[in-house]
Amino acid sequence: MTYTLRRLAPGSFDILLDGELVGGLVRNVSAAGHVHGWQAELLTKMLVTFPKPFIQPEHVFQTRAAALTWLGIPICARGSSRQQNVAKV
Repeated sequence: MTYTLRRLAPGSFDILLDGELVGGLVRNVSAAGHVHGWQAELLTKMLVTFPKPFIQPEHVFQTRAAALTWLGIPICARGSSRQQNVAKV
């Protein structure tokens, strides 16, 4: 299984699994503009089984790097914000 991130806007990414949209990764920002971490969320919360590494519909991370590591995105793929990030799971 391969995860890919597709950037939508600053702080917002689609999460694709084998090319299929399965969720999103978004930066949590307060009304005052303070970053409060990142959240990976599956689109379908009614799944019987979740794709690895998900064990619940939503997971929260302190940094984008932590979320990418959790998804298995290799460090070498993190360079450009325009680049798609890919990981095999």
